[in-house]
Amino acid sequence: MNPLEPSTEEQAALFAEQMRHALDLLRAEVNALRALHEHDMEMCHHRLGSLETSSRDHELRIRADT
Repeated sequence: MNPLEPSTEEQAALFAEQMRHALDLLRAEVNALRALHEHDMEMCHHRLGSLETSSRDHELRIRADT
């Protein structure tokens, strides 16, 4: 075995650390996507409520004019 080459245990430890880091990055990405999705849903509900109110107001104005 080449003395400059890391041992199997060292390679396994490095690989495990790389996998933990990759997993942390993926978790952060999932959390960011969840937050974005939650914000988008809140904006959609707000917009829907605004459109429904606008529609009711428009309908009431039409009925009042007829």
